[in-house]
Amino acid sequence: SERKLTHTHRVGSATVERWYQSFIKRRVSELSGRSCPQVLGIDEHFFTRKRGYATTLDDLKNHTVFDVGLGRSEASLRSYLKRLPGMGKVRVFVMDRSEPYCRFAQ
Repeated sequence: SERKLTHTHRVGSATVERWYQSFIKRRVSELSGRSCPQVLGIDEHFFTRKRGYATTLDDLKNHTVFDVGLGRSEASLRSYLKRLPGMGKVRVFVMDRSEPYCRFAQ
């Protein structure tokens, strides 16, 4: 927590906030340049009562989570995946037989 960092590193809370903001900016720039993996796994998971479901995209070749997006409907999935660079590189979809996923994969 911020309080713990201020005590252990003997810095102010504003410094901790700057560190955090710097980390987030760097992480976003690292993640924004990635393109979709060739082997993409898609599955939905219950997120919260308020937000509903989340769709998890996995890079199955490297065994890592590629991204997570809110929603599981075809419309939310389509608008989300359109923004991802390199969708044309995907050669294999691994998914359950969910109707929205099947329609999107076709």
